Amino acid sequence: KQETNAIGSFSPYPVRGAEVPAKMRAEAVKSIGCKDANLRKGGSGYSMSEESAIWELTCEDYAGGPGKIMVLVYTPDPAQNYTFLRFDVPKGKERQTNIREIVNPKWDLKARVITSIVTEGNGRDCGIFERHRLNDEGKFELIEYREKTICDGKSMDPKDFPLVYRR
Repeated sequence: KQETNAIGSFSPYPVRGAEVPAKMRAEAVKSIGCKDANLRKGGSGYSMSEESAIWELTCEDYAGGPGKIMVLVYTPDPAQNYTFLRFDVPKGKERQTNIREIVNPKWDLKARVITSIVTEGNGRDCGIFERHRLNDEGKFELIEYREKTICDGKSMDPKDFPLVYRR
């Protein structure tokens, strides 16, 4: 029952640029490579509890879509207590962006699952499809990773790329 309430409250709300602390922005620029101008635009927040939330902020602009960072914040004082969340990949794979950045994310808010699709080549003939679930501790767990490495001109739905990992 408690989990249902937590998921039910996990809905987006606006995070104004002025609410993103300068310390957080500076660290994101230095350690992740984000553009400060993007971080100053703000983003979306998702309540985890009365005192914590996930903030989704644009880090970088790519041809495949925006690169976002997810920050677990202590809402009464986000400048003093925040954590940049990770998006792990399967062993033997290398992340194309910073481990703390996800490109073109789409949320399934009810399931607390985020999907990223990055395609290359002509259309959708190669790339990466990944899904991560946000757990109750506020960390992302990789649940599915698909990758088509050869751009052969044969377009397909990224959900049908060869499966590399499933939890």
